[in-house]
Amino acid sequence: ITTAQSKTPLPEKGDRTHSYWEIQVHACVGVLVAKGLMTVDEMRRGIEQLEPRIYASAPYYQKWATSVAATLLERKVLTNQELDAELGPDEVDEPKKQFAAGDVVRVRQSSYTTRWRRPHLRTPGYIHGVCGIVEKCVGSFPNPEQLAYGGKSWSKCPLYIVRFDACCAQDFTSAGETDAITVEVYHHWLEPASREELEQQRRKRRADTIQGGSDCKRARVEESHGHHHDEGHEPHSHEERAVVEQRAVDSEIPCPPIARALVAVLLKK
Repeated sequence: ITTAQSKTPLPEKGDRTHSYWEIQVHACVGVLVAKGLMTVDEMRRGIEQLEPRIYASAPYYQKWATSVAATLLERKVLTNQELDAELGPDEVDEPKKQFAAGDVVRVRQSSYTTRWRRPHLRTPGYIHGVCGIVEKCVGSFPNPEQLAYGGKSWSKCPLYIVRFDACCAQDFTSAGETDAITVEVYHHWLEPASREELEQQRRKRRADTIQGGSDCKRARVEESHGHHHDEGHEPHSHEERAVVEQRAVDSEIPCPPIARALVAVLLKK
């Protein structure tokens, strides 16, 4: 790619001037499509596959950059090594110290390893953030998340069988206290935890069961809205949608790492 020019104009944003990185990402998409290296529908598919929390919080053109990068990896236009060289180390090298049988560990939240894309997740979402006990290490294997993008892995990761209290996993909330599940989890998804943290998790689960559970959906809605519509609430008016959206767009100005890395790699092609 020898130019960052695109004939497709950016969408109107009123009086707002697009930041330079937004213009670059938009232009790159136009050039890539024109050269037959990707399609707009592939980019849309990639955006739709983003993790819901990332989809809801990521800036508009960061979603573009994330999806474009994943698409170009699938098409082998780019390599993981090229992107990682711009993004910096991603902490999935072989660990200096492995976990042992009986160690208490916690599964990292998905944001730890999803960094800028939704990878091939060998770690099911229902144990993200949950503490468990290592039963054994079954060996070291090529990183499946690297294999899923480009078909090559340049590191090996220890794979463990970890036992979890079934009632603490998100999809097994009706399980009894003595029920357990075992899951294969790679090392870079795990972090050390303590016996006390494991017991706290169990006590919290018992308390939630006694209270009948929490209305998570309502809690999220009220938290995001910022207030309750109880009786006696003082009259107020909501801002116009365009004002709210413009404020969200204005907050996008800082260049996300994936956008910077994507443009940098493409300009070297």
